[in-house]
Amino acid sequence: MTVTASSINTALEALADRTAVLAPKVQVYTPGAAHDWELPAHAQWVEIVLVGGGGGGSAAEVGSGWAGAGGGSGAVVRRVLPASQLADGLRVEAGEAGTGGVYDGAGASDGVQSTVYVAGETYRALLVADGGRGGAVANAGVPAVAAGGAGGAATTTADHSGGDGGDGGAAGEDGEDGGYGYMTGYGRGGTFGFDDSPGLGGYGYGAGGGGGGHYVSGSGGGAGGYGTAKLAGDGSGLGVAFPGGDGAPGVVIITTWRGPS
Repeated sequence: MTVTASSINTALEALADRTAVLAPKVQVYTPGAAHDWELPAHAQWVEIVLVGGGGGGSAAEVGSGWAGAGGGSGAVVRRVLPASQLADGLRVEAGEAGTGGVYDGAGASDGVQSTVYVAGETYRALLVADGGRGGAVANAGVPAVAAGGAGGAATTTADHSGGDGGDGGAAGEDGEDGGYGYMTGYGRGGTFGFDDSPGLGGYGYGAGGGGGGHYVSGSGGGAGGYGTAKLAGDGSGLGVAFPGGDGAPGVVIITTWRGPS
């Protein structure tokens, strides 16, 4: 029998697969086209983390004194499942971010939920992480402030609702901070003054965006960030429209723990 480099490598790769004790394989899915996930060889356990898309922040009403509001964060869902339950594979869709209001007094769009289906059963979701709601507008002073968007709602006690966006500042007031997320991050509210500052997008899993300061500030961006990164946009305190920030995109992270077969 002739021994070649290919035959040696094939055997070594098979041996590595069989002896990889709980070696993780991490796959990250971001918004765009849906993705098909197949169960890796020698899988033992699978961890699935979903974060819904964050809502955008609303724009300030120029000259009215009504600041924009922060967007709510997407919910965070985490499950650990035996690999045997996922032998048929999965269909993965990460939720798009909501967009911030871009003109005078404009509202913002909601974030889109992140969803995981069993492959071939897209009529029935296996896991869902709700998207955050976009920041509202003051509606010509009724209500008196622009309300922050609600965080994506948890569906079971094992899930974590997203942080709510902060309200925009009323006359002579700072904007509210966004709600705390899964990892305690939040977006800071803007301050009022001669140069009003905008609300800031949230840091961390499920952090709500902050509301803008009174008068000329833009709103905080929606949250839905993950890890220690801030992926949500900040509001703007400059320019004509004082736009709100965009939400952070949703994400699905699948970690497969492999072991000897």
